[in-house]
Amino acid sequence: MKVGSNGGAGKAGSTHKGPVTPEDRVHFQLKRIEDGVKNGNLTKAQADKLKSEVKAIGKEIKGDGKNLSADQKKALEQKLDGASGDIFEQKQTGRIQKLEKAGKLSTDEANKLTSEIQQSGSNIRQDGHNLKKDWKSLQSDLHKDEKSKSKLALPGHHPKVQ
Repeated sequence: MKVGSNGGAGKAGSTHKGPVTPEDRVHFQLKRIEDGVKNGNLTKAQADKLKSEVKAIGKEIKGDGKNLSADQKKALEQKLDGASGDIFEQKQTGRIQKLEKAGKLSTDEANKLTSEIQQSGSNIRQDGHNLKKDWKSLQSDLHKDEKSKSKLALPGHHPKVQ
């Protein structure tokens, strides 16, 4: 698995040197959760629940994760993909709710985007490598919905899976 510059799994544009361990992914996911609280996309309660999920996975790692068997590593990677999907879905849903409350999205637009976010979260939980494709599709839909409105409030880049 190649890894993006911020530690996220990705196939293209990798700048990270060497393999990413499951322990690296745990640390990065905890940072993503903290960032979600700081920018207001996650509540403290949501963050606490997500942190518990990620920390439980972290406890399964022996040492630095380098001594795991292939099967153990695969199982941990699947759990980490699941946690990543949960983090993605909750952060993006929080962002959509903020846009709706600010009047930048109608209820119908917010519902449509929330549905797409839930599907993307599901895809990430199944296979973290689908994120880039899903994010580009979502961004395209957002741009179509926002043509008659002010600038899009969501970032123009895709998040990296971790």
